[in-house]
Amino acid sequence: MIVGGDFNNWDGQARTNIIKLNEDGTEDFGFYSNNSGANGAVFAIESLPNGKILVGGNFTSLGASYDRFVCLNSNGTADSNFYANSGGLDNTVLAIKYSKTLQRIFVGGKFSSNKVAVFDVTGSPDSAKNSNIGTGANGDVNS
Repeated sequence: MIVGGDFNNWDGQARTNIIKLNEDGTEDFGFYSNNSGANGAVFAIESLPNGKILVGGNFTSLGASYDRFVCLNSNGTADSNFYANSGGLDNTVLAIKYSKTLQRIFVGGKFSSNKVAVFDVTGSPDSAKNSNIGTGANGDVNS
């Protein structure tokens, strides 16, 4: 299980906003050693069928330089094949949902325009689906 939030300590250890727990509830120390945590709050986490983990929030770094949205491998390293530093995510990510049927990632948040963005599984914006959304919600999208 991945735990995200706005914290700098977990069970007496310095941890920054994200950790992974083993099935018995103990911390997976390897996960944290592969990234330095997020430098801002983590608000959304979505596990993918392939074991990768989508993470969103108000951070600019999570093991590498990423703006608010990143895909991690199951060991905590950033997936270098995933690219989502485009697509209108110019503010905090509050929600992430993966559609297995559509093979698409839906991201909601406090973006300046169109509060929902759609990406394919590589992190590339889906321009057709994003255009179909139109102007989207007039307020933040939380789930």
